[in-house]
Amino acid sequence: MSEAAGTAPNTSRIQSLDQYRGYAIFGMLLVNFFGHYDTEWVKGEGAFSTLLEWAFGKQLHHHGEFMTYADTIAPIFMFVVGIGMRLSWINRIKHMEPGPARKGMAKRYFTLVLIAFAIYTGWLWDALMSIGLAGLVSVLIVDKKWPVRVAYALGLIVAFQLIFSFTSYGEWLLRMGKYGRELDWPFITTFLPLRGDLLSVQINGGLIGHWGWAFMLIMGTIAYDIMRTQNRTKILTGLSVMGVVLAIAGWSVKCIGTQNYYSKAEPYIASMIMTDYAVSASADDIAEIKAANPDADEAKLATLIASKEQQLSGKARSNVNTIVRKSPGILESTFKDNEEALVAVQARDWNKLKEVGVSTLTNLAANAPEETPRTANAWVFSKNYVTMPFPLWAGALCVFHLLAFYIIVDILGINIPMMKVVGLNPLAIYIFQSLTLEMFSNFQDYTETAAAREWLPGFLMNTFAPGRNMEETTSAFIVFGSFVLYWGFIYLVARRLYIKNIIIKI
Repeated sequence: MSEAAGTAPNTSRIQSLDQYRGYAIFGMLLVNFFGHYDTEWVKGEGAFSTLLEWAFGKQLHHHGEFMTYADTIAPIFMFVVGIGMRLSWINRIKHMEPGPARKGMAKRYFTLVLIAFAIYTGWLWDALMSIGLAGLVSVLIVDKKWPVRVAYALGLIVAFQLIFSFTSYGEWLLRMGKYGRELDWPFITTFLPLRGDLLSVQINGGLIGHWGWAFMLIMGTIAYDIMRTQNRTKILTGLSVMGVVLAIAGWSVKCIGTQNYYSKAEPYIASMIMTDYAVSASADDIAEIKAANPDADEAKLATLIASKEQQLSGKARSNVNTIVRKSPGILESTFKDNEEALVAVQARDWNKLKEVGVSTLTNLAANAPEETPRTANAWVFSKNYVTMPFPLWAGALCVFHLLAFYIIVDILGINIPMMKVVGLNPLAIYIFQSLTLEMFSNFQDYTETAAAREWLPGFLMNTFAPGRNMEETTSAFIVFGSFVLYWGFIYLVARRLYIKNIIIKI
């Protein structure tokens, strides 16, 4: 008999789990919104500005090789999915055999995969895809005793680490090159349909990254078993021990060391960045501006062209900041032979770097060594790499968060009503917020057209809507005002679903 089929403890609703799920949704909204902004709006003098820059400029952005607050949200979301999976299994097994129950759960996660294929065009390995694939590999053992689930979860992350460390898959995830360009296609991919699409986006562990995410999901199933005892001593002890063991394991494997890789992509990327960054309006841009403003004098045309170049510069700056954040040292290694460029790069003074001249910069990039040696640490807390330290440490943080919610909600009796409201419809809220941000982004694209310049106020064109030019935003009032509108809009939808008792499930 499976463990779930035995006599179950009291399974009345656990309030802290509702609050925990709502916190995961709120954290996702917070990170997805503020993650669009750079730090221009929080820059200033004094300790308070430094604190704001640390909180909103660093902690609400994903990082390549260490964990910020933003990097804790996806693991918590996956952990919550594991809690729900275990609860769903226990409820299903009461009125059906294990075979049909497992088949029904597998169908649910396969549907999520199909939805992810539809939503993530060109950005395949994001949250819904990770949840769907992790669910499919985890549903095989959701009914097993906890030692079996732990062994299975550990096997997944060890297998991923071996492939990462001993094949070109690690080089690919570390952004040392692209398959079909700097890296040769592995023989096994010869039989992989759509390999160009499946191995094009280097985020969240890529094609097999769901093995690492499944670890966190399976830890969620074990945490639920502890919570459903509804015994305070067992819960406090069990979650504490579980969190400490995972934390020690995560930090232990993080200390293993580094691996040496050779980046073949750096000169290409650096050349692309510098060409994009030293921007000026193209002949087509100028022709479009003149066609849209036939009566404008030279001064007016010069202002419109300058505005266009500012928009182009904002996009390029975003590209620069993204690549520099993902590949530390990339620009220094490329431009080390030009003192003026090197000083500007080290100071991150993009205006000074622009003065060096695009031709000089691209020549330096073109003359860089074909393979630039760079030591890359594969044993880090990285949401993108998903190597062993990340799922272990992230799992520990998930457990400690749940322990905190149990103490605050179930022991101290403190509840935040809105957390329960948004937590009851996680799938609907996730998809709805994605569409909302996409709508704002489309609005931002519209503000770059000549038609928009005719009637939209400048502050709306450059700073209000989340989109590519948000790096240029300098107004804290507009940033927070935008978030209040964004959060309020989504909360009203969640509240309406809550009042009508509508819970959208697959």
